[in-house]
Amino acid sequence: EEIRMMNKTGNMFYELFSRYRGSSFETGLRMYDSYAIAYILEPSIFETVNAFVDIETKGEYTSGCSVVDLKGYLKQESNATVLLDADPEKFEQWFLKSVKKCC
Repeated sequence: EEIRMMNKTGNMFYELFSRYRGSSFETGLRMYDSYAIAYILEPSIFETVNAFVDIETKGEYTSGCSVVDLKGYLKQESNATVLLDADPEKFEQWFLKSVKKCC
């Protein structure tokens, strides 16, 4: 309700969440796209690690999947920053503050 009443943008998010994620209001929303934006704008919210990441297309590691080697088993040089965790309170504060700035 808080986000719905903020402004037009908040109402838009509320409607999207209600329609596509209505059953998860009680259990929490997983907001992957918003996390990506938050990482760019507020990286302190996240715990990260550098790791080797590859998309398997030949069946060498696994067929058609993303391979994220967090433990270095593949002995490959790190080529990506991987988000491991987020502080949910900080993310919520950032998200609500960002929506409040909108029209």
